[in-house]
Amino acid sequence: MTRQTVRTLKRALRDGLRGTASETERVQIRESALALLTRSVDMGHKRLAVIRLEMAVGTGASIPQELWVYCARMADASSDPKLQTIYKSAAISVAQKSRHV
Repeated sequence: MTRQTVRTLKRALRDGLRGTASETERVQIRESALALLTRSVDMGHKRLAVIRLEMAVGTGASIPQELWVYCARMADASSDPKLQTIYKSAAISVAQKSRHV
């Protein structure tokens, strides 16, 4: 993934989260968030992957199990309680949404 592609994905995510988005835009936002998360995991990012997990959850993206597992390991291995809280918040958010389905 090129640097320009990453910038474009980040811009789409940022712009989409600011206001009211159409269904087409919401799909693009979810896809952008998931692509950025996948890239972070593929690149071995630790903190950034967990932060991007939270962002992807916030967009309603369907996150593959292997990305959850990676982010859980990164949060557990971190001595930063803030990062652990970010992961737990994302997990709780998904659990609550799945109960309402």
